[in-house]
Parts: sequence; structure tokens; C-alpha cells
Amino acid sequence: MKGNPDTRLVFLLAILYGGAKYLVDQASLMVFPWCDHPTKCFDYTQELADSMDPDVDPCDNFFDHVCGRWGWSHPLALSTGQLLVLQMRVLSAILHEIERPPTHSVPAVRKSVSAYQACLSVYEEGREDTKVLFDVFKQFKFEWPSLSLPADFNVVDFLLGLSLEYNLPTPLLVHLQPHLKTDKQYGLSLDFQVYSEIETYFDHLTIERCLPNVAPSLGSSDVAAVVERINKVYSDIDTTFTNLFQDNRITRLYATVKSVANESGKVATLETWLKVINSHLPKDRQITEDEDLLTFNNIGPLIRETLSKTEHSGYVDLVLFAGWNILGLYHVGVSYALGDCLNTLSVLATFNTAFTCINLVDKVRYARKTGGSRILCWIIDLRSLVRSLALALTMQA
Repeated sequence: MKGNPDTRLVFLLAILYGGAKYLVDQASLMVFPWCDHPTKCFDYTQELADSMDPDVDPCDNFFDHVCGRWGWSHPLALSTGQLLVLQMRVLSAILHEIERPPTHSVPAVRKSVSAYQACLSVYEEGREDTKVLFDVFKQFKFEWPSLSLPADFNVVDFLLGLSLEYNLPTPLLVHLQPHLKTDKQYGLSLDFQVYSEIETYFDHLTIERCLPNVAPSLGSSDVAAVVERINKVYSDIDTTFTNLFQDNRITRLYATVKSVANESGKVATLETWLKVINSHLPKDRQITEDEDLLTFNNIGPLIRETLSKTEHSGYVDLVLFAGWNILGLYHVGVSYALGDCLNTLSVLATFNTAFTCINLVDKVRYARKTGGSRILCWIIDLRSLVRSLALALTMQA
């Protein structure tokens, strides 16, 4: 029995369509092998193996060790699509690892996982760990908040040392960055970091309402004085920024320690800069006045004006501002009450807290247990976790 011509035509078109689609798919995989399909055209094991450069010592340059041959394997710009897929896969592995008990064979991974989970517990358990941060402040000879400073307080050591040792912005932040000008691998970076996630964080009303959550021992008169001083420093810094960057152009550049120090005023002299920085660096990593700093234009005048406008208080005002600034940047990891006061605990609080904690692990180490209480030390490297996991993936390859 002969079929209806219309039916046969439909079947014929369907067969032609299916065959054409199959041929196009196969041709596409041949012509465009960098597509993002997770199974058809991306062999993770092979990609990682091909990208590694075993001739590069991972202790000298981990990135080139793992990815040194990526450009040779994927010379086209569009091949970055595969890199994004790989990035997501590594991120997934990291998220899986940090949610598990800290039993990884690599010590850096165990510490980083513990730090992340301790940070997250501040939100989940309503913890208050501000004492840990305040104990770090005491190492630099000041208590927070306080309306006085000891006679031997060193403002330059405070400005630079807290970030060199603990990655805490005062608001100056000195830390390591890949050195792009030479083959030295890493160099020092100098930034100026002020908390800006909450627009009203430095307003009188916000500080007055939330300060007692982290400094409950302050009396009402002291609270008023601290609020006024913190707000004044913030306003002065804001004015200085406006004056120095009237065209709103902030340019990243390299400047020597000498050039920055010479523009920073009479307190932060070149000799003081070198003495303080080198006191926080290993003996075999001491720097000279010609050391490059990756920073931005007008950093010297910004430091000079900040020191000049707080000198009258013996730098008490600067220390009060710095403490409040640091608490804002890291409140997710140290104080549930402050987060509650700032209304950062929302419907998305769990996700936001987890995301923030991942970033904070870059600066927090789960150091030791003392008397059954968990002690957090403010300097860790989430990159240790990323590198260790990436290395584990490449070793499997």
C-alpha cells in the first residue's frame, strides 16, 4: 500500500533535517574544537596535561607551571571559552572541598577549609569573635576603641605593619602582587582601601547605632566622641580624594619606595618606610629605596594629607577610623551583631556570607586552639587552597 505523498514528504524532510543536524554537529566539533560543551569537545584531563609546563618550578611560578603551555595549545582568543569552563570546574571542586571536614592531606588546604568554616559559623551560630581582631591590634601597641595611645606608638608601623603582617587596611594596604615589569615573580603593592559596600557606614547615625555592638564597654559620652572622630576622618579623606582626583582618574602605576616616601610628609620619612617594611619581611627579602611599588597616582599626597589632618590628635583619630574601617570590611567573619545592626543579614544572607567568607579566607588563618576556644589569626591565603586543589587536579591528570 502506497503512503500518502504528504506523509512521505514529511518523513523525507525529517530524515534530511536529522542528517543535516548530525553532520553540522560533527563538522562544528572539527572546525570549532574550543566550544564549551562539557563532554563532546572538552577533555579536562587532557587539557590540563597539555597546559602544564613541567620545566617551570611550581615554587617559583605556579601559574606558569600549570598553564604555561595553554597559549601554545590554544592560540585563538575564542579558546578562552574552554578556560572559563575549566575555571567553573575548579571552583566547583573548591566549593565541594571547603564544605567537607578539614581532613585534606595538604596542610594549607586544611587550614583554609577550617578558616572558611569558622568564618561561616559567625553567621550560622551568631558568634562574636571581635576579641581576636582586637588582640591583633594590641600587637601594634593600641587598643580599640580608645581615646588615647601609648607614648611608644609608631604610626608608620601601624599604617604599614598591620597590612604586611595581617593584610588589614589601615587604610593603607601593603601586600604581594605579581611583578609585571620584571621576572621577579612578585613585588609589593600599595593601596588605600576604605569600606564602601554600605553607603551610610561612616555616617553619624550608623556608627552611633552599631558601635556598641562591638564596643559594649564604652559609655555614652565616649561613644559620642568616637563617632565624631571617625566621621571627621572619613570626611577629610573624602575631601582629599575629591581634591586629588578632580578628573576622577585613578591610574595604576609603578613608583619606587623612595618617591612615595618623599611625598608622604615629614612623619613617614624614607628611612622610616624602609625600617618598618624590612622589619616585617624575611631577612633574605629586604628591600631598598629603589624597590618598585605597584600603586596609583597621588598616593604620596594622599598619605601626607591623611597624616597631617590626624596629627593634632596624636593619630588617635586615625586609629579609631582604621578600626571601624577594618570592622566594616570583615564584619561577616567577626561579628554577627554588627552584621545584624548593618542589615546585611537578608534573605540571601547565607549565600552572601559564604561568598564573603571565601574572600576573607584570603586574610584569615585558623591558627590554633587555646583553652577550647578557636583562635583566628588574620593572615591566610585562599590561594594556597586554590593552588593545592589545582595541583591535585593536575597531578591526577
